[in-house]
Order: sequence, then structure tokens, then C-alpha cells
Amino acid sequence: MERPQPSSIRRAWIALLPGALGRLKILTMNSRLKELSRLPLPEKVQLVEDLWDNIAAELEAMPLSPALKAEMDRRLQEYLEDPSCALTLEEVQARMRKRQ
Repeated sequence: MERPQPSSIRRAWIALLPGALGRLKILTMNSRLKELSRLPLPEKVQLVEDLWDNIAAELEAMPLSPALKAEMDRRLQEYLEDPSCALTLEEVQARMRKRQ
């Protein structure tokens, strides 16, 4: 009889404890974070850059939902018809400061 692989055992436990899945992921992530916090600063910066590049690549490959594409098209059309409806960076920042 073939011995089950650790990953399949882990999946079985997760299937048995669906309510604990979120807590399990948090515990796993926290333990990884503790390990990563011990890295020297240059290695941490490189890790963040690598993660960001990975995220950007995945987002680029992910298709837009029809609703999101329609909303983006609507906003672009609104701007093209009346560029004055757009806010400058300074205006956006001023609005954000008012909310704080």
C-alpha cells in the first residue's frame, strides 16, 4: 500500500475542519512571517520586490470580469467626453485628507 503524501494528509485534515481553515492559514502565515522577519534587510527588500513582480504578472494574466470592463469603459468614455470631470492628484489627496 502506498503511503499518503504529507500534502494529501494536510488536505484531508483541512477538509475535516472547514471552520478552522482560516485560522490554520493565519497560523501558517504568522509562522512564515516570523521566519522571514529574521532575514537581513536587503533580503527582505528583494523578497518584497519579487513578490510584487509575481503579483503584477498574475494580475496581468487575470482576465477582467465583464462588469469591471464595462465600468472601466464607461469611465474612460465619460473622461473622453468631458476631461474636466477628472480630478488632479492634488484634488484627490485633498479629499483624502478631509476624510481623516
